[in-house]
Amino acid sequence: MAYSNRSQLAMLAGNYDEAVAWGARAIELAEQLGQTEILVHSLNNVGTAEMQAGRPAGQPTLERSLALALADGLEEHAARAYTNLAYTALIRRDYPLASRYLDEGIRYCTERDLDTWRLYLLVSQARADFEQGRWTEATRTVELVLDDPRTAPVSRIEALAILGRVRARRGDPGVWPPLDEALALGTGTGELLRLGPVAVALAEAAWLEGDPAAARSVVEDALDLAERARSYGWLAGELAFWRWRLGGPDRLPPGGSRMLRPNRSGCRWPATGRPRPPAGGARLPL
Repeated sequence: MAYSNRSQLAMLAGNYDEAVAWGARAIELAEQLGQTEILVHSLNNVGTAEMQAGRPAGQPTLERSLALALADGLEEHAARAYTNLAYTALIRRDYPLASRYLDEGIRYCTERDLDTWRLYLLVSQARADFEQGRWTEATRTVELVLDDPRTAPVSRIEALAILGRVRARRGDPGVWPPLDEALALGTGTGELLRLGPVAVALAEAAWLEGDPAAARSVVEDALDLAERARSYGWLAGELAFWRWRLGGPDRLPPGGSRMLRPNRSGCRWPATGRPRPPAGGARLPL
C-alpha cells in the first residue's frame, strides 16, 4: 500500500508522471499478490493522474478501478472512483460524461449513507449546472450542501465559491459573504486546488462590479502556487485569464493550459461543452 499512497500524494500534488510511476509499481505488486483493495486504490490514482494530464488511457484505468470496487463491495473506493471520474470529466468540460458519473455516484452514495462522498459529488453537480447556465439548480444544490453540518471543508469551499459567482452574475445581493468565507477557508489550506477556484470566483465578482483591484492580489497568490506546482494546467490557465481580465499581463505560468483563451470578444471554450447563459438578461463575464 505504500507505493499506492505515494502515487496518491503525487497525483494530488499534480505530479502526474510520478503518480503513474509509483502507481504502476503498486498495480504490479497488487496483481501478483491478489490484493484487490490495493489494486483498486492504485488504479484510481493512476487513472485520475492520466485523465488530469489529458492522456486517453486514464478513463479506462479509472473505470477499471470502479468496476473492481463495485464487484468486491469496496464502497469507499467505489465512491472515490465516481468522484474522480466526475471531477476529471468536469475539468475537461465533458459534461455528458460528468453527468453520467454524477448521477450514478450520487445514487450509490445515497443508498449506502456515504454522506461525505455524496456531498462532495453534489458540489460537483452544482459546478456542472453552474458552468452550463443552470444557475437556479446550482444554487439549490449548494444551499443544500452548505446547510448540512456533515459537509467537509473542501466541499464547503467550492460550494461557497459557486454561490458567490451565481449571485454576482445575477446581480443579486450577498455576493461577498460566501466569497469571503471561501477565501478564508481556501487560504488556510495553502493548496492550489482549494484557493484557485476561490480566486477565480473573486476575480469574476470584482470584474463585474468594476473593481478589479479587489481581487488582483488573490489571483496573483493563486498563480504563485500554480507556478510552483507546474501542474493543474486548466486551473492555471483560468487564473491567467482572469489576471488578464483584471488588467494584468496575458501570460501563462509554466504548465498552464489555455482552456480559456483571451481575445477581443472574451474567450474560446473547448468543443466538449460550451456554457450557455440562461434567459433573462443576466450578466455574463465571457
